[in-house]
Amino acid sequence: MDTIPFKVLSIFSLLIILIAIVAAILYAYSILRYHDLWKRGKVPVWVYGLIHILSLGISVVAFLQVAGLVSDAFLLICSAYTALYSAIMMLTPVFCFLRGLVRFLGKKCKWSGKVYRFFNHPTKLILWFLLISAVFGAYGFIHERYITETEYVVTVAEKKEEKEMSVVFLSDLRIGSCMTQSELSDVVEIIKEIKPDLVLFGGNTIGRHSTKQSLQDTIEKLKAISAPNGIYLTEGPEDAQILEQSAEQLEQAGLHVLQDQCVFLNNGVQLVGCRADCKGRKPLSYILGLVNPEKPSVIFSYDGIEDDTLQKKKVDVVLSRGIGSQYGWNKNGTINFLGTAGIHSDLLPGKYIAPSEIVKLQFRF
Repeated sequence: MDTIPFKVLSIFSLLIILIAIVAAILYAYSILRYHDLWKRGKVPVWVYGLIHILSLGISVVAFLQVAGLVSDAFLLICSAYTALYSAIMMLTPVFCFLRGLVRFLGKKCKWSGKVYRFFNHPTKLILWFLLISAVFGAYGFIHERYITETEYVVTVAEKKEEKEMSVVFLSDLRIGSCMTQSELSDVVEIIKEIKPDLVLFGGNTIGRHSTKQSLQDTIEKLKAISAPNGIYLTEGPEDAQILEQSAEQLEQAGLHVLQDQCVFLNNGVQLVGCRADCKGRKPLSYILGLVNPEKPSVIFSYDGIEDDTLQKKKVDVVLSRGIGSQYGWNKNGTINFLGTAGIHSDLLPGKYIAPSEIVKLQFRF
């Protein structure tokens, strides 16, 4: 197959559905648990209900990635609030379960100390749960916006031409939907400091609800990047249509869109950009038919790629977006696979384990 096997995608989809069901159950529990706390504080039920209705509305706006249509400031506010709110509602049942275990053990062992009495208190502990969850949500929001640089060195021993090429690879910026123009300026400055030979944007670069003005501002910022071997973009599922419609405008700015194409760079490296997995995507076998196995080659795509033809064509590097926690470097035969964790998450705002990263690749060939 040209992309990740259907069976793997099906399992991944079922996992997402299962997570959604569990999240709904956790959310319902938290609604009831905090309602009991608010009643003790004599807060009217309608106030409590209104808070959650507004919070859900903000979360939906963040989930649909439409806050940027209002302003960058509103986008940040919605993202931060949703990260806090979702953490509180999802973590509270976990903490309550742990509290239940302590209380169960306490009764069995007949504990009576201050710690156990604290766990038995009807309101103090839930307030701590709220605070800890909020701190966790704040961490996720900040962690997503703290961009790290991950560096890899790939040496191709078979093609000893003693050349080097520094590559910057980014994915999932979602400019205008998740990333503000100010944050984009920071990313551009990071790339400028790296001074790469080649810059690759591996999909979902433009947010699905990016405005014309936002797109124009994005192009102005990206074309300020200097890379001797060029700046190339390939499409993701969210920005495929935008890139196709804006291909000419991007090209005029020196931003090249590769859609199932192979180009030769100034240093002789073959660069292949694959489209997102859609009806218009050409078979990988067709694209690789353009690749010379005796020359160094780099493929970049939003979707992961697995195909025997990669080995036959002696492809050196495959860059893509990692799925879930499957990111980083691994080698299969002669092929180096690099999956990036991307910058912004697919669903709600916040990153807790995977970093928001810019991949720096030192390619020696």
